[in-house]
Amino acid sequence: MGDLEEEIVGTFLQERRRAGRSAAGQAPTARQFLAHLRRQEVVAAPPPPVPAETPLLGLLGQYEEHLRRERGLTSATVENYLPLVGRFLNERFGEGPLAIGELTAADSSRFLLRHARSLSPGRAKLLVTALRSFFRFLVEHGHIEADLASAVPAVAGWRLSSVPRYLEADELERLLGSLDRSTPTGRRNYALLLLLARLGLRAGEVVALKLEDIDWRAGEILVRGKGLSLDRLPLPPRWARLWPPTSRRIVPHQCHPAGVCLPKSTLAGLCRPLQRQLHRPSRPGPSWSLPAQPRGPSFAPQPGYGDAEARGLPGRGGGALAPPGSGHHRDLRQGGLRCAPGAGSALARREGQTMSELGQAVEEYIALRRSLGFSLRQPARALRLFAAFMETQDAPSITAELALSWATRPVGAQPATWAWRLGVVRRFALWRRATDPRTEVPAPELLPHRYRRQPPHLFTDEEIERIIAAAQSLPSPRGLRAVTYATLFSLLAVTGMRVSEALALDRKDVDLRQGLLTIRRTKFGKSRLLPLHPSTTRALRRYLGRQDRLLPGLATAAFFISERGTRVTEWSARYTFAKLSQRCGLRAPAPGHGRGPRLHDMRHRFAVLTLVGWYRAGLDVERELPKLATYLGHVHVNETYWYLEAVPELLGLATERLLEEAEAVKP
Repeated sequence: MGDLEEEIVGTFLQERRRAGRSAAGQAPTARQFLAHLRRQEVVAAPPPPVPAETPLLGLLGQYEEHLRRERGLTSATVENYLPLVGRFLNERFGEGPLAIGELTAADSSRFLLRHARSLSPGRAKLLVTALRSFFRFLVEHGHIEADLASAVPAVAGWRLSSVPRYLEADELERLLGSLDRSTPTGRRNYALLLLLARLGLRAGEVVALKLEDIDWRAGEILVRGKGLSLDRLPLPPRWARLWPPTSRRIVPHQCHPAGVCLPKSTLAGLCRPLQRQLHRPSRPGPSWSLPAQPRGPSFAPQPGYGDAEARGLPGRGGGALAPPGSGHHRDLRQGGLRCAPGAGSALARREGQTMSELGQAVEEYIALRRSLGFSLRQPARALRLFAAFMETQDAPSITAELALSWATRPVGAQPATWAWRLGVVRRFALWRRATDPRTEVPAPELLPHRYRRQPPHLFTDEEIERIIAAAQSLPSPRGLRAVTYATLFSLLAVTGMRVSEALALDRKDVDLRQGLLTIRRTKFGKSRLLPLHPSTTRALRRYLGRQDRLLPGLATAAFFISERGTRVTEWSARYTFAKLSQRCGLRAPAPGHGRGPRLHDMRHRFAVLTLVGWYRAGLDVERELPKLATYLGHVHVNETYWYLEAVPELLGLATERLLEEAEAVKP
C-alpha cells in the first residue's frame, strides 16, 4: 500500500477498460481516494515537483499570478486562459527564443484565423478574452509597448440570444430520484443539486462552499462568486430543518477544510444517469492539445482543486484543451461561428494588379472579422472603397481628416449614412492602430447622428386583403409563385415576423403538429420559438401540400420557394410587394420600388394591434410588454416601447390610462 502512486492507479484503470468494464468517473474518484490516503499518511506523499523552468513557464507563471492576485479571477477562469495563451506562444515562438517584444498584431490575427472558425461562439469568445487579457498583462508589466489588445476583435455573439436549455420539472425530479440518499455521498449530491436547481447557483459557487458558510440560525448561505465577491442569500425555511442532520451524517474526513470536496467536473457527471434516461448521449468534441514538451510531475494549484493534469499547462503535465464539439446539431444553441461565404483569405487580386499596404490590412481585417462570425457584407464593400480612396490620396496612414472627407463624399446622402460610413472606418482604425501607430482614430463626436425611425404605416384589414388578393393573381407558369407570395404576406401580417426571418425558414423549422415556428439566429444572433394560431397552421399545411404537388422531390430545405425550386430572396419579396402595392394604389406608380408603405410595416401593424387590444381589454400593458418584446425578437424592451410614442392612438390610450391611475390614487 505504501508504494501506491498515480502510475499504478492509471494502469489499473487501463486494465479495466481493456477488460470491457466502464471506467467513467473512476479517474477523479481514484485521485480523491489517493489524496485521502496521503492525508491519513497511509501512502507516502510524492516528492515536491521540480518543473524544468523555462522562459515560457516563467512568463505563464507571472501571468497566472497576475490573474489570481491582481484580477481576482477564479481558478476555473485562470485554468481556461492559461492553455490558450500557452498555445498562442508555442505556435508563435516554437523552439526558438521567447522574444515577447517581437509580438505584433499580425501574430494574433494569424492565430485567430487558424482556429476561430472551428470553435463555438462561446469558445471563440473565451479565446479572444484570454488573448486580450494576456496582451494587457504584457503592457502593464512592461514586456511590450503597443497595446495589442485592440488588435483582437470581438466575436459575433450576443448574450441571451439563444433559447436556453433547461430541465423540465419531471426531469429534475427523476434526476433527484436517481440519487441514493441512504449513503453519505448520495445525500451530499442531493444537497448540491438542490443548490443548483433551487437557488440558481453556479457550479463553481457550489463547490467553493464551506460548512461554515451556511448559517442555520439566520437561514442564510454565503456565496463566493466571481471576482472575489461575497453575497448572502436566504435559505428556504424548510431547508434549515432538513440540512443540519444531513450534514452531520456526513463522515468528517469526507469534507476537505477548503470546501465541499467535490470537483466541478463531477457535478456534470451527476447528470449522466438522466442523460441516458432521456436518450441524450454526450457528444465528444475535438480537443486542442498543446505541443508536447518535457513534462514534470503535476502539482495541485491550491487546496480543493485536485492535481494539475486538467490544467493543460505546457511542461506541467499538460492536458488537453477540449472545446465543445461543433459538428453536431445544437438545435437553438449556437454551434459554430457564422462565416460569410468566402470568409477565408481575400488577399487575391486580379493578375497584374498590386495592393497597397492599407489595402492588404483591410483584407486581413475583413477575413479576421468573418472568421469570428461577422458577415460584413456592407462594411467590407465600404472598407475596400475607403482603401481605394486612400490610394488616390497617396496617404500612407489613416488620418481623421481623410476619414471624414471620405465618409461625407456622397453629397446627397442622409446624415445617418455619413455617420455609418465613418463608424466603419473608426472600427477599422482602432484595429489598425495596433500595427501602425501613426493611425488616427476618428473621434466619436465627429458626425454625431441619432437614428430616427420612420413612422410606420398601419395597414387596415381591407388593405391587407387587397394585397393578398393581388398576390394570388400573380402570373405563375406552375401556379406556385402566386400561392407562395400570398402565404408569405399572410404569415407576416399575422405573426409580425421580420421578412428575413420568414424567408430563412426551413421545413424543419415549421412544426405543424405543435403549431410552432423555430426562428434561428436572426438579428443580433437571437433565436426564439413562435407559437401559431390554428388557422395559420392550417394555411401553412395547405401551402406545403400545394408545393409538394407542383414540385415533387425538391432538394432544397427552404420553406418558401420559387418556381425554380430555390429559396425566395429578400430582394424578390420586397420588389414583388412594392409592385403589388402600386397595383393596389398604396404606392404611386414608379419604374422601381417607388415610395410608400413597406413590407416591414406588416410587423409594425401586428405590434400596434396587439398593444391596442391590451389597452382596450384593461390589461396592465407595462407588465405585458416584455411578452410582446420576446415574441417580436427585440433585444431590449425599450424597442417595443417605441410604438407608444410612434402611434398617436397608442399614445392617447397610454395617456388616458395614466390619468385614470392618477385619479385612483387621489385621497
